[in-house]
Amino acid sequence: MKIRHRRAIYLVPAAMMAVILSASLVFSQPPGDRWQGSEVRKERMAYRMQVMEERLGLNDAQKELLAVHREKQRGAAKELRTRLRETRKALKAELTETKLDNETIDLLQGELKAVQAQMADQRLAGVLEVRGILTPDQFSEFMALKGKHKRHQKRNCDPNRWDRQ
Repeated sequence: MKIRHRRAIYLVPAAMMAVILSASLVFSQPPGDRWQGSEVRKERMAYRMQVMEERLGLNDAQKELLAVHREKQRGAAKELRTRLRETRKALKAELTETKLDNETIDLLQGELKAVQAQMADQRLAGVLEVRGILTPDQFSEFMALKGKHKRHQKRNCDPNRWDRQ
């Protein structure tokens, strides 16, 4: 087979590479947490809450109590996550110092453990509060739905899966 246009040998693959590389630019996101405060995240959360409310058969009083509880939990969790992040950053900075101060490191490690324990205590208190709001049947259904959601979440976060959505 005789090639009539030698430039075509180089031009066609170059054009294909340009199209492939430009696709990554089109779908790229700005740095940072793209889900933080996004409308898609809020809509998804509202939809999931609506489905859960329907499946549990909640009345208006229960919906209101759970909404108040959810906001209170989010605020407390955000504060604890901030403290945890700051403590980890301070510990990392202390570990990168040329001269190690073991007392400071032990103090920061103790604070890190204390914040993690507070987070665990807060989660347990939140579950107990939800249990007080819901009826026993609703709570067992809630825990079943929560377990199903966790399994789904773990499947989606598996780094070995390539077909995540």
